[in-house]
Amino acid sequence: MKKLILPFLLLITFCSSGAENTEPQNTSNNEQSQELAQNEQSQELAQNEEFEFVVDSGYDIYELFSCLESKGLSGLPEPEINTSEILVRFDGYQEDNIESLLAMVRECEEERDKVNNTEDNNTEDNNTEVNVSEDKVYSWDQPENIDWIEYNFNTTDTFCDDVDGYCAGWQDSASQECRDNYKLGSVEEDVKKRLTYERCVYQMVFKPYISLVTDRTTTPLTQEQKRNGERLKNTGWNTPTDQVVEFRVSADIPTEIVEASKEGMLAAIDFLGSYGPLRVYIVGNDVELAEDLASDFCEYNYPLEEKNRCLDDQGEGMLEMAYIYPSGNGFQQSSWRKDSPVQAFVHNPYADENNKHSIHPNELLSDRKVNAHEYFHVYQGAHSIYRGGSDNSFGWSTPRWVEEGVAVYFEQVLLEKMGWQSKRELDQRTIGDLRVIKSFTTRFPGISMKDVDTGFQTERLFSYCGNLCIGNLQYEFGHVAFQYLETKSSQEKILFDYWEEYTELGWADAFEKVFEMSVSDFYIEFEEFLNLSVEEQMNILNI
Repeated sequence: MKKLILPFLLLITFCSSGAENTEPQNTSNNEQSQELAQNEQSQELAQNEEFEFVVDSGYDIYELFSCLESKGLSGLPEPEINTSEILVRFDGYQEDNIESLLAMVRECEEERDKVNNTEDNNTEDNNTEVNVSEDKVYSWDQPENIDWIEYNFNTTDTFCDDVDGYCAGWQDSASQECRDNYKLGSVEEDVKKRLTYERCVYQMVFKPYISLVTDRTTTPLTQEQKRNGERLKNTGWNTPTDQVVEFRVSADIPTEIVEASKEGMLAAIDFLGSYGPLRVYIVGNDVELAEDLASDFCEYNYPLEEKNRCLDDQGEGMLEMAYIYPSGNGFQQSSWRKDSPVQAFVHNPYADENNKHSIHPNELLSDRKVNAHEYFHVYQGAHSIYRGGSDNSFGWSTPRWVEEGVAVYFEQVLLEKMGWQSKRELDQRTIGDLRVIKSFTTRFPGISMKDVDTGFQTERLFSYCGNLCIGNLQYEFGHVAFQYLETKSSQEKILFDYWEEYTELGWADAFEKVFEMSVSDFYIEFEEFLNLSVEEQMNILNI
């Protein structure tokens, strides 16, 4: 076994793929000997095309992956997680790839250490209680040595309980780059800066978020929604179709990837039923071929007079997939406004840093999973007929945690059913999500799934802490929420009964009917579940 001791606090163990022992080396060596070991082992490691690293199970591997992806590394293999360790297996890496990976891991780890060093300084003397909506009282250990940002979050709304509205601050170890470039404010330049430097929130401290008080009574349908509902039902939008799904595939994509993508899509259709008409676009890395697919996409999904607008928006996004974002991107489109409504899905399979497609088994599995996940969004879209409500209406526009959480849940169900992954491998994903949630609730106190019930609430939260906090609510929180619901109901209710009721009742009333509890009661119960230890949560989820 080949091991590499890296000169930072987290010990990552590297070994050849045939190694039987993954015990970490002693970290008591001084920095000079560590660097010598690093150089020696890097030279040995470069001769191998397969390697793996192991970290303690308490480490937030998905936070590391998110950081690596933000630095341009894509197509990371799914980690194998158990109660004692996390194993990540790599295949096909050459010397330059390995050195680049190690450099990015070091950068991410240094950023993480800055955050953790400050969090470890929390003391009971700074304990405060903040009242937030729905009679919830959060106990919060305010960290020391925080440079509170002199920006009033509470100008137009009340986001935190601070007399000056200073809701966020820099940790003592925060980088000068983040301090100089992460801009709060609503002007366009500040918003762009925030998006570019959004990972800087991991070097900040946020005071407990005061949620928007919401009446969770489903909003009465407007006349526009009723008209849209009748029109869509008359076209057969929400009923299975006999039309076969159409595939539009770029000629530069390897056959193995095309077949894996089709397998995932067709398996999902067999499981859920065929909804559409549906056209799937698989975009490669040849820009000219991508242009042809973009033109076809815009003609298929929009009236002729809107084609140019589509080309400047989603069409440009498809071109960016080919030459800017070579990393397994995709999006689903429900074109329900058309006289003859259609559905579509665009997928750009993973490519490496040289923009070359990979046919590694992990990537083929990812292609199956992405297509299955996105077809569930097609299925969701088909059951949504009363469209056109306002951003502040409740009950009809699917909240993000439901939309993405159940799609992740479905892909896990299908992967096991098809034998593409074992239950043990799928359980590792759930354990990883549980640990991400633990980290999230420490970083963003007071924020939970109830804060994205409506479009208005989601925009409000986005203005507070950006995409990173919303993303975790969508995926990790949402996925675990449906895993938890399964213990109280069944797969059948989650994947079929709920969506049948959703069509006429909306998401919230359908939830209460199928799962026999209101959404508000579920939020309370689920937060109690999230307050348990990971081990207790695993026991409840039968992991």
